[in-house]
Amino acid sequence: MSKKNPKKIDAQAEKLLLLLSLQRQSRSQKTAAELAFMMVNETYRLVPYRQALLWTRDNGIETVSGLTETEKNSPYLLWLSDFIARHVPQQEEDAVRILTAKDAKDAEGADKKNWQTWCSANAALMALYDRNGNVTGALWIDREEAFAALDKVLLDELADAYGYGMQALTQGGSKKLRGWKGKILALSVLAVLCWPVRLAVTAPAEIVAKDPYVISIPFDGTLADIPVEPNTLVKQGEVLAKIDDTALRSQVAEAEHRQIMAQAVLAKAERESITAPEKKQALAALRAEIALRQQELSYARQLLAQSVMTAPRDGVAVFSDKNDLRGRPVRTGDKIMMLAAPHDTELLIRVPVDAMLTIDEAEPVAFFLNTAPLKKHQAYLKTVSYQSSMDADGLLTYKIRAAFDGGEAARIGLTGTAKIYGGRSLLAYSLFRRPLISLRRFLGV
Repeated sequence: MSKKNPKKIDAQAEKLLLLLSLQRQSRSQKTAAELAFMMVNETYRLVPYRQALLWTRDNGIETVSGLTETEKNSPYLLWLSDFIARHVPQQEEDAVRILTAKDAKDAEGADKKNWQTWCSANAALMALYDRNGNVTGALWIDREEAFAALDKVLLDELADAYGYGMQALTQGGSKKLRGWKGKILALSVLAVLCWPVRLAVTAPAEIVAKDPYVISIPFDGTLADIPVEPNTLVKQGEVLAKIDDTALRSQVAEAEHRQIMAQAVLAKAERESITAPEKKQALAALRAEIALRQQELSYARQLLAQSVMTAPRDGVAVFSDKNDLRGRPVRTGDKIMMLAAPHDTELLIRVPVDAMLTIDEAEPVAFFLNTAPLKKHQAYLKTVSYQSSMDADGLLTYKIRAAFDGGEAARIGLTGTAKIYGGRSLLAYSLFRRPLISLRRFLGV
């Protein structure tokens, strides 16, 4: 007869006690806000996670673990709200759905990209139901560690208590409008569509250097080495790049030899002119020859010195990859890197041509970093490009530059999403503007 591990039994018993404690705690909450806060923060005691969010069918993401206020319009929460709505379990018998990055797939591939940017490797989606079996909300939790079978069972039991608690504190949930109530709802929707709103567009953005010093190639050649690493701080005079100097050293040696030979010829002519005055006429030409050879030598030495490119000031060396540059043939004026002040940055926004609108330059830009999608940064518009230009990926975009509010700075190269505001219009136009543009293009109007 096999013996059961006492420690494993104690751990399971402790989990059951925590489950009962959370169920009792959910019933003792006085308001829906308190219950929501308790769900996203206290569930961690039963099943540890990196982050938990409460989603409701009516309001989207309402509460985020560890935060007192939620920025619902951040790109991360907007995408996650839509993702949960599409994947929340509809059958009460299977209230908990375990998800991984493999489940994040759609026709455009946006789900996979957003999951890799913002989510952990594993997630559990715990649906909340009312007494009629309708989905009213869901609790999203994600973490790197895979969820065990026991975790799923415990969350399934907890979902029942949370669902009933939410319904009790929201006065029985929403009811279907019938008859004249449906007409009022239709009129309300029409009124909302006619509500004046501010137009806005979201676009990819990147933190770039403000007024950087461009390091360019002084003459044709081949890049031999890049001693510095990308995005590292360098001091004035530090070597940034080296051009292959094999041919230059040969030119210097040859110029030195020609100068020595010219000096020897002049010395010989000067000695001979003492006894043969008629040879003094050639001294001027020989001296001119020596001056020419000296200039050639100076120029060759100058090119040799320029083959070692140094930093003209302190700053951050901004370039992509040293291995892509090393050994590459270059021409005069080719840009290989930029030298930027580490705290002198600005925001570069690339707005696709199809999404461009009339921008209100007095309205601040909202910027969300991919590394911190819940925190909003403010920037103020500086310039908007008159014409669109092609990016490295072949997309035509308008380039917009904005300065950070109050001297706020972040590391050069960080990317995120910027929200730019335009004039006011009807909500209906704001919602259907992009489809109308696509329809007009399709019809050729």
